[in-house]
Amino acid sequence: MTTESLSINAEICRLFSIMFYNPEETFLSEPETVKALSGLLKEADASLKEDAETLVNSLEGVDRQELMLDYAALFVGPFQLQAPPYGSVYLDLSKTVNSESTAKVVDVYKKFGLNVDAEMREPADHIAIELEFIHTALITIGNMKNQNRDASEPEQALRDFVNKLFMPLVSQMCELMQKNASTDFYRTLGRILLKYSDNI
Repeated sequence: MTTESLSINAEICRLFSIMFYNPEETFLSEPETVKALSGLLKEADASLKEDAETLVNSLEGVDRQELMLDYAALFVGPFQLQAPPYGSVYLDLSKTVNSESTAKVVDVYKKFGLNVDAEMREPADHIAIELEFIHTALITIGNMKNQNRDASEPEQALRDFVNKLFMPLVSQMCELMQKNASTDFYRTLGRILLKYSDNI
């Protein structure tokens, strides 16, 4: 990846992460974030144009209560989650939150000099936190390349993380989002994140 594409993909991952937090606290109060994500997705991959536009259009006139209920049903509870946002649910035999694969995720974060805060509201393998990590890793790699430093080691570490820990979460969670979401917004988000993830 060129440093420009690293920068674009880093920002896309940061914006995607916002989509997996409480909508009232994030993109419903700042709808420009969804438009920014849509614009960058179209710039990064022309094949995402239609889905990127659908993502923006799906928020126009959306019933906020319905969106909040969909968000809760998919990712928060209190009942069985329709699209659990935790890697360990898909990667570990126990299918429980905060288990073996979560520790592997934490180890990767530490390789990039990131400390996992005990005060975090979610486990380290929550989809939003993993996307924030990829954002940080891409920025780190881009900075190293700008300084003409060898970035092969962090690039390989990121590739391994994406292939072994991130993609198993994304592929299964996004399929569940498309199947179980009651709003066009979250259905489209699942579809577009799954398609986009091949670019990382």
